[in-house]
Amino acid sequence: MNDVQTLKRVEAEASGSERYAVIDIGSNSIRMVVFDRLARAPVPVFNEKVLCGLGLGIESTGRLNPEGIERAVDSLHRFVALAERMNLAAMDAVATAAVRDAGDGLDFVARVQSELGLNIEVVSGADEAGLSGLGLLAGIPDARGVMGDLGGGSLELVAIADGRKKNHRTLPLGALRLQELQNANRGKVRSHIAKALDPVGWLSDRRGELLYPVGGAWRSLARLHMAYTEHPISVIHQYRLGWGRAAEFLKLISNLSPESLEGIGPVSRRRRDTLPLAAQVLLELGDRVRPQALIFSALGLREGCLYKRLPARIRHRDPLLDGCRDVAARYGRHTQTINAVERLVSPLIEGWSADQRRLAKAAMWLSDISWAEHPDYRGSHALQRILTMPLVGVDHPGRAFLASVAYARYTGDLNPVETRPARDLLDSAERRNALILGLALRLAFTIGGGLSDVLAKMRLRIEPDQLVLLVSKRDAHLVGEIGHRRLDALAQAMELTPVVTEPTRRSARSA
Repeated sequence: MNDVQTLKRVEAEASGSERYAVIDIGSNSIRMVVFDRLARAPVPVFNEKVLCGLGLGIESTGRLNPEGIERAVDSLHRFVALAERMNLAAMDAVATAAVRDAGDGLDFVARVQSELGLNIEVVSGADEAGLSGLGLLAGIPDARGVMGDLGGGSLELVAIADGRKKNHRTLPLGALRLQELQNANRGKVRSHIAKALDPVGWLSDRRGELLYPVGGAWRSLARLHMAYTEHPISVIHQYRLGWGRAAEFLKLISNLSPESLEGIGPVSRRRRDTLPLAAQVLLELGDRVRPQALIFSALGLREGCLYKRLPARIRHRDPLLDGCRDVAARYGRHTQTINAVERLVSPLIEGWSADQRRLAKAAMWLSDISWAEHPDYRGSHALQRILTMPLVGVDHPGRAFLASVAYARYTGDLNPVETRPARDLLDSAERRNALILGLALRLAFTIGGGLSDVLAKMRLRIEPDQLVLLVSKRDAHLVGEIGHRRLDALAQAMELTPVVTEPTRRSARSA
């Protein structure tokens, strides 16, 4: 993407002409999310949730909660008014379990249509499961195992393999339903959950794979566990927890009373009543799947709605690389030189695995996002931004690798205490690779001066005991004193001797 295209996109996003919105009318809350555009790695520019409680009491009455209806209509008034002023390219409004199951659900839909002109799609259980599954794949393209999306009114289960939905089931195990059942008879909740899960025979077929929890209650469990274990970063997406440790934690939480959860920072007041129930559902589900690990997803139904609209050619793109390119287009300085940078440093990563080379490419796109900061803070700011920015398609160690590369690119090392949140997620080999790539990018940006044609004339080559920078005699002065120092630092990290020499005709041809 060139500078003119980037400017046009920024102008379009500012005017709202590329934005896409989805209104999710759930059993407990109504949320409106506006994404900057329909893309493989969209960024939310507006995200607001209102707790309406449409599904409160539905287990006993079979109808929507009257107070919840009024709160929902008031909230939708606001969302529709905002949408009209945002000049959106497209919008979807979907209603799930509470509206689907309630005897007066269609009356609610008709009222909203009449008063607000908003068309609501009441999705079936199968469609809800499908959208949640698409949302999972949007954020974790290589997902394989079972996704569970726990809402207020239902639990959607989807088997995922090879980028596709294999099986699905919708069960009436929403947190609000279980809370109502618990109030009536606390002792029967576990047997009720087991009775609902037992007929789902295909769960045992996925034993030993991965279990992907989705939904606000289960995200709260992840947040609580990260605080409990002092996990280095608090990003929920792709937080991985081995099943053994997860089962112990879930047993602990499922036996707590809401009062016991008071005062625990990561648990909001509105989640206290349902968190032990959510833990019990996840524990029962895990007992049947016996997964290698839980991998939490921050993406679900809403992102599935967006993903469904994308053409196949866009769906198949790598969300991490697309996201990093977009970040570079917004905040980078020399994005037009990235291909030349990649060509220069490629000999250093030839022996890396495909996954490592993918991360290296992403790191290159993020390698100059802090150029406008004060020089003393560029490294620390880049580190913190990458550790917490809304990237998908990358797990926590991968995110730590990207952040470490950026830090080393700006500072020349990874030793300071401030890098510990990233270093703690990497093994020694990964830390070494992050340092080497960061130093290589530091060298490239120095000797290239942001000019592609300058870098295009230089090459790096690894020889026995030597790291060789090939540069013509005419351009040798472009390396400069700083360039030589940075080449020395890179060679030292690789335990090689730095050499600057002219390319021979043979080496120039092979390069």
